[in-house]
Amino acid sequence: ESVEVDGFNRQPASGSIPKEADIFWSHCWTDERQLLQRKHHSVYLKALTDALHDAQRRKMNLVDVQMRVNGAIFEHNRRNPGAAYSIDVKHTLRKNLYLD
Repeated sequence: ESVEVDGFNRQPASGSIPKEADIFWSHCWTDERQLLQRKHHSVYLKALTDALHDAQRRKMNLVDVQMRVNGAIFEHNRRNPGAAYSIDVKHTLRKNLYLD
């Protein structure tokens, strides 16, 4: 059988993302049953919002901000093992990025 590869079969256009680009990716997920609960509030969005507001006041590094979010998620999971969140963070930052 023949396998077809998705994507470009020629050089990518000049509008593509360069391999040396700085990218920061963070996302979180949880079980659907939690999201369907009547008074559910996203622990991830609350932690992210709080950390970003604090970071702006204190001019924190973006990676340090994410570490605070991770800590809040891990603490929530420790206290609520039946209502756990999963988090995934990836970045290609080559320099410190501070929020101002």
